[in-house]
Amino acid sequence: MTDNIKNVFVAILSGFFLTLMFQSNSNLSGQTSPVIASWLAHGTGMLCSFILVILLIKKAPSKSNTQVSKRHKWLYLGGIPGSFTVILATMAINGGIPLSSTIALSLVGQLLFGFISDHFGLFGSTKRKLSRSSLYIFPLIISGCFLIIYSL
Repeated sequence: MTDNIKNVFVAILSGFFLTLMFQSNSNLSGQTSPVIASWLAHGTGMLCSFILVILLIKKAPSKSNTQVSKRHKWLYLGGIPGSFTVILATMAINGGIPLSSTIALSLVGQLLFGFISDHFGLFGSTKRKLSRSSLYIFPLIISGCFLIIYSL
């Protein structure tokens, strides 16, 4: 139970930092361009991650070469969707959509992709059939997004 509470807190904190990143990149993009803002965000993120790796890395048992060679090559491409996330969110915010609306709409995209990924077991996720309650969740979240967008 304690791990679950910790994970919920970590997920909320992740959303906080994602929103902060969108806001700061949007401001930077207004003075440069969405691509340059994304490049700078990922460059500084790489430096921060490198420092954290140096400070926090624990000595893990070394993996054998056969384990490393069995990894799918696409696993190393996670930064590509991250770049598009930053660029597209920056463009949406600078295009006139408020930050809260951009975050709400990105939640719709995440939820839709999550449902599809779970249903088909994409990218190594566990296959999980959509339940009736899952189908009720989506229109409720979209309704909430419309309330956020049109109440501002």
